[in-house]
Amino acid sequence: MIDAADIKARADCREIARARGVRIKREQGDTMTAHCFNPDGHNNGDRKPSLSVFREGFKCFGCGISGDALGLVMELDGVDFKTALAQLAGELGLSDDAPYRPRRRQQPEPTPTTRQIAARGVGPTERIRADLWGRIWGALVFSDQPEAPAAWAAERGISWQAATLASVRDATHAAGEIIGILRGHTRSELIAAGAIREDGTPWGPLAELGKIAAGDIEHASGAFIPIWSPGKPHTPVGFRFRIYNPTGRLKSLAQFSGAPVLPLGLDSIAQARRLGEPYSVLICEGETDWLAAQDAMRTLGRPCAVLAHCMMSAAWSPAWTALLAGAARVVVLFDRGHGEHPNGQARAIEIAGQLAAIRGDPNTPENLRIHLTEEGGEDLADLHKKGDLTPLLRELTLDRHTPINEEMTA
Repeated sequence: MIDAADIKARADCREIARARGVRIKREQGDTMTAHCFNPDGHNNGDRKPSLSVFREGFKCFGCGISGDALGLVMELDGVDFKTALAQLAGELGLSDDAPYRPRRRQQPEPTPTTRQIAARGVGPTERIRADLWGRIWGALVFSDQPEAPAAWAAERGISWQAATLASVRDATHAAGEIIGILRGHTRSELIAAGAIREDGTPWGPLAELGKIAAGDIEHASGAFIPIWSPGKPHTPVGFRFRIYNPTGRLKSLAQFSGAPVLPLGLDSIAQARRLGEPYSVLICEGETDWLAAQDAMRTLGRPCAVLAHCMMSAAWSPAWTALLAGAARVVVLFDRGHGEHPNGQARAIEIAGQLAAIRGDPNTPENLRIHLTEEGGEDLADLHKKGDLTPLLRELTLDRHTPINEEMTA
């Protein structure tokens, strides 16, 4: 009788992985670092190896999969416990049956990275993105709009006019045309544009549109919001996706990595500059916050732009410097954050330093206003729905000087 405990004591998971063709990155001491074999646990094919294999077992620090020698055979060979036990006994010579010789796992042809795509002469990534997403935007602009995006905005007190000015669009009726556009591009181009990941899986919202085009589902679950090229404000280089009815703590979002910060209201600022009128720049995080802020400023009739997207983590851009340098008011609207070093507060302090550097003055700029909401409390959309955001922004964008938070000047 085959004893499972004896099998596991004799087996070496590193040898099991080698025999089955697991992609090994390096071996250091008693531990082997390898690319994880679990395709469902990684969006990028585990390009940065996160699987550790040692004699007694294995663990992936990316997807969390782990186990002992028998578990490794079950995962790699796709068999049940009893079969894995018999196969491993054969490999170790502990069975009277003919020894089992594992088949090496066939590794898929590696998908080219964006850098490799550029090296092969496919074309600059920016041009590919502008072409693909520009075509998709063309399909969205003229597509019929269902009630869903207007209802989504109205639930947050945001006018449909403001959402339209921000180019919010539902892609349901354009699904077939968008899928046709995608099919007109090569796999390498789609990867370069961010429409599919490097493991070949599509960006989530595009996969949903594929189901609509195939007739498997009828409606999309969210709104597409274009990310404009900083140099060409009417050319999208990607899209944000905001789910209409998120559950739990899910707030948004799916988009390709590396997308630039989204500036809204640039036409308004261009006109203000031509007329010599003062304008404001609002900096906030998250779709509903910046839509609410833009709607409130539209109500006030004051020209403004909104810097949105990953303002908490994005590196400072020279394009922002030019935008902020001429602003009469710069208003930072973040959640404070939590813990000993709240990230929202820290980011606000960093922005204050960047503005001081722009003006060549070590002091906090007089045109800066910072308003930090409490983590887990009311966000800008909540305030807008209650009617409190418009008077708040009226105060924050007044011409006269009002002191910013004391803790910011400390």
